[in-house]
Amino acid sequence: TSLSPRGRPLSSSSPSRSAAAPPPPPAPPRLQTQFRAYLFEGRSVQPTARALLSQLLLLLRSKSNYTLPALLLALIECIPEWVLDLGSGGREEVQAARQEAEKELEEVFTPRKGEEAVVLLMPTFPSTAPRHFAAYLHPFDFVYCALWNALEMPATHVPVGLSAASALPLGVQIVAPRGRDSLSIAVAVELEKAGVARWTPPQEEQKKETEEEKGQKKREEEER
Repeated sequence: TSLSPRGRPLSSSSPSRSAAAPPPPPAPPRLQTQFRAYLFEGRSVQPTARALLSQLLLLLRSKSNYTLPALLLALIECIPEWVLDLGSGGREEVQAARQEAEKELEEVFTPRKGEEAVVLLMPTFPSTAPRHFAAYLHPFDFVYCALWNALEMPATHVPVGLSAASALPLGVQIVAPRGRDSLSIAVAVELEKAGVARWTPPQEEQKKETEEEKGQKKREEEER
């Protein structure tokens, strides 16, 4: 989906401009800081494997400030690189696959004539938001988000209401080119102004359903 920074759809049939669209800003340099360093930022404890395992034990007692996925990701960083290479087919192969994906996405995010910018709209999760602890039964459903984390591309999640079937939250994510976080946020703001992105309190949805049920019962009684 092609959108302007204000969130209005654009297409190749839009009126052409006298000047070509300005090139996107250069991508920032890649950061090599490990995730576990960010996880323990501001704490006196070093992000060692022992400290992470201690947090796992605290998590079992519901006394940890970290989630299970975050701790597992940090622990993976403690595994020696040669061990990871055994199961990945080699670091060179992984890097080649990543570079190929980045090249394809660069073409996708390149604005065509008459377009100001390009973003992608896609589900944040392959289903409705899972209930508490249900996500552990489907651990790989996070791939919709992990994909953009691995490619270091910004994505902004926006809620779009509740599912009519389960009354659980639904959402989409706005993915922008690397280094253009402000673009995805700007589109999210415009979707909110348009009433597309909205947060629906569950109690309001339940109240609405209750009123509809009352109305249905009233109509059935009148028909009788």
